Amino acid sequence: MPARRLDPPPQRWSGSHRWRGTAVVASLATASTLVGWKGTASAAPPRPHGLQQIIATFGGHCNAAANDHMTNWKYGAWDGGGGSINAYGHSALAREWNLARSAVASTRGGDDKLNYGIGMYDCRKKRGSTQWSTHAWGIAVDTNTYCNPAGNSTWDGSGYSVGGCAGPDYGNAIPDIWKSNTPQRRINFVWGISWDDTHHFQYASGY
Repeated sequence: MPARRLDPPPQRWSGSHRWRGTAVVASLATASTLVGWKGTASAAPPRPHGLQQIIATFGGHCNAAANDHMTNWKYGAWDGGGGSINAYGHSALAREWNLARSAVASTRGGDDKLNYGIGMYDCRKKRGSTQWSTHAWGIAVDTNTYCNPAGNSTWDGSGYSVGGCAGPDYGNAIPDIWKSNTPQRRINFVWGISWDDTHHFQYASGY
């Protein structure tokens, strides 16, 4: 099996221009956890297409709103030890973050569908590019990264297991949640599988 390649743990930008690390809070990692602040419960603006629409919709990269909503993900800590992670995203997507979190917890397998390496906001550029990543606007999420490293063109649906991808296979359950566009669960993220970034989902197209 080829060596797994993990992205570095995401960094978090604060409005005071200080960097803050990812917090791991195991006590929050319950199926009903929907944690956020300074976000709204209203639906997100229409999904933008291309850089100019991203800027018009969400502002400049790495702005203060880009990490103004927190979601707690069970098993998502980057060390693979089974801890949870608090990941931050754009407050305009508060409803979508919470819908996705709730859908993961409440569908078949629950949080056991998650595997480690979960991140949202990260003030960085795309890998090997001068363009800013959608993570820099807080409108993207990487999930189950260990089992789906950068460069993969297929999704590994293995659920959580310590030190590997030996958990139950939940198929495309997680991608289906992020792509969902039903009236009850309009999340509508774009899946990065088309550019061999299977762990990546973003609320933007054409970029």
